[in-house]
Amino acid sequence: MKKTVVLFAILAAAAFVTGCATSLTCHGFDYAGPGLILTDVYKGGYIAPKAESLKEVTVLGPVSGISKSTSILGWVSNGDSSILAAKNDALKGLDADDILNIEVDTKVKSILGVISEVELHLRGIAVKYKK
Repeated sequence: MKKTVVLFAILAAAAFVTGCATSLTCHGFDYAGPGLILTDVYKGGYIAPKAESLKEVTVLGPVSGISKSTSILGWVSNGDSSILAAKNDALKGLDADDILNIEVDTKVKSILGVISEVELHLRGIAVKYKK
């Protein structure tokens, strides 16, 4: 009887853990789901073009920016991993109005769910609108 209970417990644990090993989809991009013990995932994303991108522009060149947030035990969260924060980081120090051809990826790291970190990486072309 004891062996049966142990075997059942092992099978139940294996079934529980394998559920996390599947891929998930985010905006059409597959990525590994969150791990029970460790997560270190970089997933893709996209942004649809805005109507302003059809205006006449002066191209200033490629830019990239990062925004970041962290969580400890799921009790205390801090930071800003928004697209706006990454865009402001990318345009810091430039006399630009916007970013076109934006690409966005998200990097997620977590250890046992105790400390989690999310970074949003934004890349694109900085432009100045012609008046």
